[in-house]
Amino acid sequence: MSVILAETGWPVCTARLPGKPAFLALDQYSNILYAAGSGAARVTALDPTTCAVQHVFEVESSPLTHITPPKAPAKQASAQKVIMSNILVIVACVLAILFLVLVLILLLQRRTIQKDGRRG
Repeated sequence: MSVILAETGWPVCTARLPGKPAFLALDQYSNILYAAGSGAARVTALDPTTCAVQHVFEVESSPLTHITPPKAPAKQASAQKVIMSNILVIVACVLAILFLVLVLILLLQRRTIQKDGRRG
C-alpha cells in the first residue's frame, strides 16, 4: 500500500500489508490511516506520513470478504457524467412543464378577456 500526495502524484511512503488492502479510512483528528482488505482478518493502523504501522487489530474472521472495493476513478467519472446528463434532462423537463403552465395561464386569461368583451 502506498500513500500518494494528491498535489504531485508522488508517493509519500509505502508499506507492505497482508491481503489486498482495498479499504482505507483516515482519521483526520488523530492522523491515523486504517487499511483493510479481502483475504486478511486484520485492520492495520498506520501513520500516513511515514507508513509506520502503529497497531494491528485482529478480527475473528474477515468481514470484508463480501464487500466489493470502491469503483476505480475512471468508472466514478463515467457515473458522474451519466448523472450530469440526467440532471440536464430533468432541468429541461421542468422548464418545458413551466412553459406549458405559462401557455395555459395565458390561454385562460385570453378566454376570460373574450368573454368579458362579448358581455360589454
